[in-house]
Amino acid sequence: MASAVVIFLLAQFLWSLVTVKNYQWDVFAQYFFNDAILRGLRLTLVLTVVSIIGGFLLGALLALMRLSSSAILNSAAFGYVWFFRSVPLLVQILVWYNLGYLYPTLGLGTPFTTNFWIYEVQTTSLILAFFAAAL
Repeated sequence: MASAVVIFLLAQFLWSLVTVKNYQWDVFAQYFFNDAILRGLRLTLVLTVVSIIGGFLLGALLALMRLSSSAILNSAAFGYVWFFRSVPLLVQILVWYNLGYLYPTLGLGTPFTTNFWIYEVQTTSLILAFFAAAL
């Protein structure tokens, strides 16, 4: 009986979507198929695919590290998972995107100094918005 009620309510809802003029489907289509919306949808799908692939690869690497008999690899993987599960996602995105303001340049050189004599790069050009969101 409950299934029949649910099916009836669903059919009534779908019928109202088709017959009620106040939904203004032409206005919906005008805004939904706008170029800005479609570009945002495409960017969202690309970010989703990149994040899935990156997450799978990183997860496989961390799983191998956790299964390792090495205490250093096991602890490093545990610490990484613990830290990134503890920090909220929005905070991570903001930190990664604004990393360029915390560290204006990154590079290789003398350890524990800012003497980058081997290689130096501006952080704001290295970590773009797409890269921060993918991370």
